[in-house]
Amino acid sequence: MTDGETILCIDESPYRHVPVTSERWAKEDSYPTISPVRSDWRKVSAIGAVALRLEEDDALQTRVFFRLHPDENVTSNLIRDFLHQVRLQLDGQMTVLWDRASVHTANRIERFFERFDRMDEIRLPTACPGLNPCEGVWDWSKLNDMGNVTPRGFEELISRTRSSLTKLQHRDHIHRWCYH
Repeated sequence: MTDGETILCIDESPYRHVPVTSERWAKEDSYPTISPVRSDWRKVSAIGAVALRLEEDDALQTRVFFRLHPDENVTSNLIRDFLHQVRLQLDGQMTVLWDRASVHTANRIERFFERFDRMDEIRLPTACPGLNPCEGVWDWSKLNDMGNVTPRGFEELISRTRSSLTKLQHRDHIHRWCYH
């Protein structure tokens, strides 16, 4: 990574009504009960990016970007729109780091990279989520912020997801946790 270059670690993840359980301290013989309010298979698809940029003073600047898509599957059109949104918010050369999902290798994505000289891509090996810091974004959001919580309805799921990811955008120390 050179000064002023940004590495964009991009990934997608679904958020669902099914509660994600995480460990919590409790009194002995006191176990919390978590149960879904109702069975609802609707989901909120999230596209996210952790941007890593090395500044001239060797300081590492981090930012988190995301977009939510309620009741939608992530498509190459949505990925292209997300790349365009992030490209407009960042200056300089960018390298996209992501897996080999079919939405990342679609023809429209290849054409997107051909149109913008300041963007390149690196494809990670298949089944290596530990190499992408954006996985840490999903882990923190689902386990730490939304762990052991069952939204009461679809609108609450959307609201909690947006709130969780927005909180993460403003917590630099958590960004660093995602890529270490």
